[in-house]
Amino acid sequence: MSAKPKPLPLRLLAGLAKWAAVLVAAALFLLAVAVGTPRPEEAASDPDQPLLTASPPLMAATADDLPELIHRFPVPVLAAMDENWQLVSCTSADTAFEGGLARVMTLVYRLSSGAEVTAVSVYPRRAEALLPRAGWHLCAVQPPTLSGLRAVAMTRGGRVRVHAQSQEGLYWAETDGADASSAAAFLSPLKLYVN
Repeated sequence: MSAKPKPLPLRLLAGLAKWAAVLVAAALFLLAVAVGTPRPEEAASDPDQPLLTASPPLMAATADDLPELIHRFPVPVLAAMDENWQLVSCTSADTAFEGGLARVMTLVYRLSSGAEVTAVSVYPRRAEALLPRAGWHLCAVQPPTLSGLRAVAMTRGGRVRVHAQSQEGLYWAETDGADASSAAAFLSPLKLYVN
């Protein structure tokens, strides 16, 4: 015995009900996405570390100019005050971040051994997106420290980078003068200097 086909009005009604269910599900999905997506100003809200207003870039021509730049930076700065570390360049500049501005200070040193060290300080502390990632690989070494902060070591080619985060800022130091296992000792002259 064959089943008798449903009358046309019932088939149309069943088809319309299926399409209505699909449309309702799609509308609910879009509503959930719209309600659940944070606005840029909400994502960036950290009352302890608001984003900055624009400031002209600053440069230090000599190590004597560095204290003034440290004073103008919103968080402690990763720097070395060591006679064997010659400051080659120092810049403090704003960069786009979370719909506002973050501030980055970059100091480049040349050591008496000829090695070069770059020390970077970033405000706000949540600006991990500014940490360069391309080509860097995590090192399986004893976790190093950077100016007393627990850190992570990474390598890329012949370079080593150690990065850490404090309650106030994000910091990293990069060098071609050490391997991952000796980077913490090599970078020990770097300290956090308060503004």
